[in-house]
Amino acid sequence: LDSYQHIALGRQIHDLMTGDGQNEEALKEVIKDALCGKSIATLKSRVASITTFGRWKKSISLPEEVAIFPISEELAYRYICELRREGAPRSRATRFLESVGFCKGMLGAEVSDVLASARVRGACISRLGALDPRKKDPLTVEQVAHLELLAATRQDHVGIFAGYMCFLIFGRLRWSDGQYCKEEPWFDEGAEFSYLEARLYHHKTAGRAKVAKRLLPVACPVPGVSRLPWAVNWLYHRELQGLCAGVGKPTMPAPTSCGGWSTLPLSSSDAAMWLREVLNEQVLMKASQSIGTHSAKATALSWMCKAHAPGDIQRLAGY
Repeated sequence: LDSYQHIALGRQIHDLMTGDGQNEEALKEVIKDALCGKSIATLKSRVASITTFGRWKKSISLPEEVAIFPISEELAYRYICELRREGAPRSRATRFLESVGFCKGMLGAEVSDVLASARVRGACISRLGALDPRKKDPLTVEQVAHLELLAATRQDHVGIFAGYMCFLIFGRLRWSDGQYCKEEPWFDEGAEFSYLEARLYHHKTAGRAKVAKRLLPVACPVPGVSRLPWAVNWLYHRELQGLCAGVGKPTMPAPTSCGGWSTLPLSSSDAAMWLREVLNEQVLMKASQSIGTHSAKATALSWMCKAHAPGDIQRLAGY
């Protein structure tokens, strides 16, 4: 109903809701008849795909309020390219295009341009290696300070997610690397500076022989740019939530709709959308800034480069 004027079924429902003789039973019958013949599993799959696109559309449009429809050909192509850059499963783009077709056939959505586009169809099946790499921008000091504030003060899903992002930022880690902590990270307190430490049993640049022989140490200097005790509070909030990293247990699991946590890791593409949403709540993102999960690894390295740190020190911090 947020974009009913672009959907035939939406216009019909709107007319029933705003007409003189409003009939709730007639409204239910219209919806049941429109979706008749589709299983619940199919409907859930299509809804999940379209609402994920809607979240992405909102994350790049904030602070403007936008609806899922209309879906322009240019926006659909941009979304599929974003999925490829974020390393999302190839089936996600295919399911999105199938869901767009579902919206046209079942709901009467105005998406013919998307379905007829050769580049949209081709982007769903093209190989990731053929795409030119595009680097993500580092986070600003204000953005990092906001993540530290959330990690230090909130013990809900957002606080846990913000703390994990701080863990990646100050540990110079990729999103997937931080998921492989051999045990729960621990806090090493010092007189002036402290460290949040962890050991990784797998990381992207390690070969099989290296993984079997050596754990990769991680050390995050604390406190951060806000001087708030984000690391101590994050570990405490994780304990309250019943989270404990380990072999086969992701450090940042995917949250569930009922308020708990899944046993599966949160994907990098979903995390990138969540990160943009968190930052946009305080209007901390610029339209020209390309933010993703890899921004965490780039941030501290960017600071070291601007501070003219020796090249060998920069390489050590990066690897």
